Amino acid sequence: MTMKSCFLLLLVAIAIAAVDAHPHDHALKGQEHPDTDDMEDELEELKAEDEEEVKVADELMHDLEKRD
Repeated sequence: MTMKSCFLLLLVAIAIAAVDAHPHDHALKGQEHPDTDDMEDELEELKAEDEEEVKVADELMHDLEKRD
């Protein structure tokens, strides 16, 4: 093999490895990104925490209004 053909073969091997390791490869197979479920769960937890904080703030404001 000549140096040029070895280099081209190496480039092809790197390109194939890059395509195989591409993080969005699973999207082509109809699967969601593995981190998506974790992010959705975290978002739901944050929404629940925000709702609790709003309730506590409303209660505190109501208590302050009663004192006045």
